[in-house]
Amino acid sequence: MTEPTYYSKNKEKMRKYYRKYRAEHPERVRQWGANWRKNNPEKVKSYKKRFVKTRPENLKQHRKNYAEAHPKRVYAHRRNWLLPIGEQCSECGSTENLVRHHPDYSKPKQVITLCDSCHRKLHAGEKTQK
Repeated sequence: MTEPTYYSKNKEKMRKYYRKYRAEHPERVRQWGANWRKNNPEKVKSYKKRFVKTRPENLKQHRKNYAEAHPKRVYAHRRNWLLPIGEQCSECGSTENLVRHHPDYSKPKQVITLCDSCHRKLHAGEKTQK
């Protein structure tokens, strides 16, 4: 049998320490989490899948809260599938992986066609719309 670790001997003491650290350094903890998610996308994906499977009521509540908080976005997304998609990306001219983008959610019928790459860049703030 192996020797117990410091953590296993002092669980309650360590829990108090971690709670205090998270309360005193929220930005560091947030940055650490963001870095971890960026470096472990497969684990994040599997955790999300498991969460959705084990807690369907939470997902329903989240969708309901989102719809109440962002009614224009939800309406625009639902209308999105009825609108035609262009032949090519309006930014780079690509014809693959095309998606619709709403520049203004208050105008749900106004969409532009972008490739997936340009769409992600646009939302990340790297490009400005024409």
